[in-house]
Amino acid sequence: MKERRATVWAVLLAALAIGLVVFGIYRNGMTLPVPVTTTSPYDAPKPTTAAPTAAPELAMDQVELRQDGAGVWRPYIRGTDDVAVDYTGLIPLGEAWFYVSGGIIDRDFTGLVRNAAGQWYVSNGMVDFGFSGEVAYLDTVITVEEGKVVGTALTAG
Repeated sequence: MKERRATVWAVLLAALAIGLVVFGIYRNGMTLPVPVTTTSPYDAPKPTTAAPTAAPELAMDQVELRQDGAGVWRPYIRGTDDVAVDYTGLIPLGEAWFYVSGGIIDRDFTGLVRNAAGQWYVSNGMVDFGFSGEVAYLDTVITVEEGKVVGTALTAG
């Protein structure tokens, strides 16, 4: 009887662990845009497993990119010498917008990022204003024009 009870508990715990892993993959795997077509002058970007971006506590206009003493571009809280290490999102620099996370430009990130101006297609850490085309995202096709998301449609399936 004890062996059967121990087996039932082991099966239940294994099912719980599998459920947690599957749920974690489902939640974390939701940022895998895969280009369907592209008119970008760059090579088709490689997908990444980057996590969805959370809304930052600081707004984009409250941070600025500056080089630190070692020449690394970092997000600083505007008007201070404090690095905004908790800021995750886009920051403009000249005509370009860069995706920052963890206190640096995340050049490995390719995905969709939302800010107050809309939702944007980021390729290798930078909004790709030259990209126009479609991006597959779960059961949705995202239409992008000059880097900005302009529409969505559910795919058949």
